[in-house]
Amino acid sequence: MSSEIPQHIWNEVRAKLAEWSSDDLAKAIASDLFTEIYAKAFDDANRAFEEEKEHLSHLSHDELVDRAFTLMQTNRLFAFFVDRGQYHAVYVDDE
Repeated sequence: MSSEIPQHIWNEVRAKLAEWSSDDLAKAIASDLFTEIYAKAFDDANRAFEEEKEHLSHLSHDELVDRAFTLMQTNRLFAFFVDRGQYHAVYVDDE
């Protein structure tokens, strides 16, 4: 407990928490863990993105086209997406 916050305030906070439902308490506690893990995962994913982008910057344009095309064939859903997040797509006339 923080020594900067008076004990009577901590007592009041605990009493108010005791009024929450077990489900609401569990959601709040699980949400804290989710936020911690998500932040770590985001940092790892962002680092991997930057490393891959650096690696790819050394490939020729034709090699990049081949890699993107392969991903599109692998990740196709309802459009031709390069990435699973569906942020980068190629649109084709359906004539």
